[in-house]
Amino acid sequence: MLSGSIVKNAVFLGGFALVTTAIMSFTNALTVDRVRRNQESELINTIYQLIDAEEHDNDIFNDCIKVTNKQFLGVDSPVTVYRARKQQSPVAAVINSIAPDGYNGKIV
Repeated sequence: MLSGSIVKNAVFLGGFALVTTAIMSFTNALTVDRVRRNQESELINTIYQLIDAEEHDNDIFNDCIKVTNKQFLGVDSPVTVYRARKQQSPVAAVINSIAPDGYNGKIV
């Protein structure tokens, strides 16, 4: 038969796990939009570091397409390509690369 202290400790540990999970879920729900905006902002900054503002006149972040080509890109899933244009003519492209053979899956 289980002793009282083992049951007491198991209930305490289970309660602790439940409360901690609830706090983490709540925190995630509160910050998911902020994290997405920060990631988007970081991507925009990176794109504009690669392509000078005078070289294009379009909104590169919103002028993008999804490309699928396993032979050239190395993955089956679509890859985002951001297109820079000057007077509607293409001047550059930024490819969001994916390494398919990371230790724990894809590296984006």
